[in-house]
Amino acid sequence: MTTIALLMLDVDFFKRFNDTYGHQAGDGCVDLAGALSVAKSIRQNVERRRIAHGASAVSDVVTVSIGAAATVPRGGMVVASLVAAAAAALYRAKQSGRDTVTAGMMETSPDGGSAATHLPRVRIHHPGS
Repeated sequence: MTTIALLMLDVDFFKRFNDTYGHQAGDGCVDLAGALSVAKSIRQNVERRRIAHGASAVSDVVTVSIGAAATVPRGGMVVASLVAAAAAALYRAKQSGRDTVTAGMMETSPDGGSAATHLPRVRIHHPGS
């Protein structure tokens, strides 16, 4: 059985932030780059724990693959689309060799809904890993 974890982040009093600093500042407050930074940190922390995993085809220690996605919420968006974009990014991370972080992103479709799209894979880890 495989265990997965999902982190959900919300900026506390985000409407007040937007009202005070403007929507452009709000859009940049939490973005894909920030999500990738957090994902990279998680991947590195798991690696540093050096938990033995002799059955892994990737490493002799436990590694993680992470899919990250971000969007600026708009009317008509479905939360499940963002989750689907992150899940698709995770799938790409696993297909590309695991032990990596892959970016996904949302794109608003012309009908006001949202369609999950993706960015190229971003391999984030330090030398020697």
